[in-house]
Amino acid sequence: SYICDGRKDCPHLDDEMGCELGLVCPGMLRCQDGPCVHWSHVCDGVVQCPGAADDEALCSYTSCPQGCHCVGPSYTCQHLSWTHLHSLPAAVVKLYVNDNSLIVDHDMLITFEHLLYMEMNNNNLKALTAGNKKEGVFRNQRYLRNLSLRNNSLTTISSFTIYGLIRLVHLELQGNCISEVLPFGFHGLQSLPTLDLSSLCLKVIHKMSFVGLPNVHTIDVSDNQLVKMESG
Repeated sequence: SYICDGRKDCPHLDDEMGCELGLVCPGMLRCQDGPCVHWSHVCDGVVQCPGAADDEALCSYTSCPQGCHCVGPSYTCQHLSWTHLHSLPAAVVKLYVNDNSLIVDHDMLITFEHLLYMEMNNNNLKALTAGNKKEGVFRNQRYLRNLSLRNNSLTTISSFTIYGLIRLVHLELQGNCISEVLPFGFHGLQSLPTLDLSSLCLKVIHKMSFVGLPNVHTIDVSDNQLVKMESG
């Protein structure tokens, strides 16, 4: 069951709300307000869950772009030579767009505010546009928990590159040759416990590069080529 499993699957996180009450629904949907609903009654057009109508909330995912594999709000669209994400519905929750040719701009993800999990590996991404909070690519992904950007062509973490990911707990950057982290580069990662920057070709870490990481207890910069690391 996806209910009370410690992973947030519903757009509004309903599947993990109220879990402290101890009620579990093995093999069924657990409504936000408590009752259990059998999957045969989910998306049948009849509201079974009181209040939030959880059993009918994820039933609008009817179209799956050509070449993708879709299961509910989870979309896997890989090896399609995509440059943009215009074909996807705004309510997607889990997104796998590895091995494409995505072009990043500051509004690339603006409509995907319900994302919980995203992989953009092997896209030859050269930069994540930022510089200020209003231009950050991830500024509207406040629910995102896992982000993988492995094996791209990122060379710099600019200021406020990751801004907006206040619930992110896992970030993967391995496979990039990132030589520099600018001030406020990781600002806003309020929930991240560990920042893994190992084996990234790092040479310069500026003062205030790690400002805005209140819950980080470990920053791994091993196996790099650091020549300058400013204090502060």
